[in-house]
Amino acid sequence: MFLRPLSATIVQFSISLFAANESVLPRWALELARQLEHRGAQAPLDVLGPVTALGELRATAVALFAGRPARSPDDRRSLRDDLRRAMEALGPRLAVGTAPTVAPLRRALDRLPKLLSSALLE
Repeated sequence: MFLRPLSATIVQFSISLFAANESVLPRWALELARQLEHRGAQAPLDVLGPVTALGELRATAVALFAGRPARSPDDRRSLRDDLRRAMEALGPRLAVGTAPTVAPLRRALDRLPKLLSSALLE
């Protein structure tokens, strides 16, 4: 006889509890339960939220000014891509509301890796 691992039983039980309480649980918890039920088969690509992505940019700038530049070209491109995906993932109303503020950053995204690499030379 095949016995299910305890972790699978716990996950299944948790999913049942989520299903029973859909009206009181936040949407993110329900979405997580659905992903767990299918073992993450429909999991989206990781997209940082705009605040997190901007926090990464800030941390990179602070490190740069402290003499610790982002030396890896892959890291510089990854930061640019994270920022781009975060802005593309904004909902339509938020995108319209933040457009004047975010527009200069959007225009500078393609230059970001080069800007960060040129700081290595100074």
